[in-house]
Amino acid sequence: ICKFDLLARLQDRICSNWGLLMACAVSYVLLMQFFVYESYIYTSHYSIVNFKTGAFDWWKLGNDIYRMVTAFAGSGLVLLSVYTLWKKTSWLPIWKLIAKLGKASLVIYLFSGEVIFSHVLPKITHGFVPIYLITLLETVIILFVCYLVYIVMKNVTFLNKLFLGGR
Repeated sequence: ICKFDLLARLQDRICSNWGLLMACAVSYVLLMQFFVYESYIYTSHYSIVNFKTGAFDWWKLGNDIYRMVTAFAGSGLVLLSVYTLWKKTSWLPIWKLIAKLGKASLVIYLFSGEVIFSHVLPKITHGFVPIYLITLLETVIILFVCYLVYIVMKNVTFLNKLFLGGR
């Protein structure tokens, strides 16, 4: 594959194809017309078994497939759009900033989701009525702590390789 650079040629063919971009856009718009409250994963869950009856449910299977196809079309639309935009403007320095933010966001999701939101905040805010100013302050503190964790991970070779794809 490397000798003939087949993967790169295939990627250029697919990604430069405006027809694929339009197909994803049209598919996504059409599929979203059928999105209802029961389509949300939070209400119908990700299962082909009806929890009330304990039996196989064709509707749940169809709903899961519908969500996956819709997500695939939406992801294709966004990825192809960003790739097309990047191909035309790759010389702009904003792309380096976006790449750095993308790397840092891995730490934000990992650290804030697994540590702060799962373990720390439930203990601190138990029985506390949310105030949006305090929520904003928490957000700033969490982002700052996540950035510090990112700097540490970036400078520890093992963690850099494991979590950030570093060399």
